[in-house]
Amino acid sequence: HNRSVRDHRDRKETHAALKVKKGPKDKKANISSSSSNSAAAASTSSRDASETRRPKKSGGGGGGPGLRGSLGARENKRNKMKQLVDRLGAPGVTREEKNTLLGRIRALDKEIRQLDRDIQQARQ
Repeated sequence: HNRSVRDHRDRKETHAALKVKKGPKDKKANISSSSSNSAAAASTSSRDASETRRPKKSGGGGGGPGLRGSLGARENKRNKMKQLVDRLGAPGVTREEKNTLLGRIRALDKEIRQLDRDIQQARQ
């Protein structure tokens, strides 16, 4: 019962996401689906932004501005991943939720590695 408010909110969100997958059976499920959809849209939009920023990095010479954005993005992704890992270990997380979390962690891990590669290339 010593859960932080954020953990509780995150659990509610993942629960809503799981509900949506099964299909809207009642009004409550529909409401939750709209909220989780907006969250999903936010996460994808940030990912798109980082992808569109990528070509700039290999600008050649003066590794200042092109590198700055990617360093921040990598840091954000690392922090997000730490949060997900913490949530994996929290009590009262169902197996389904753990599987979705693991999937998201893997995806984030891939993205972070890609950013690492881009940063290395920009530094050369």
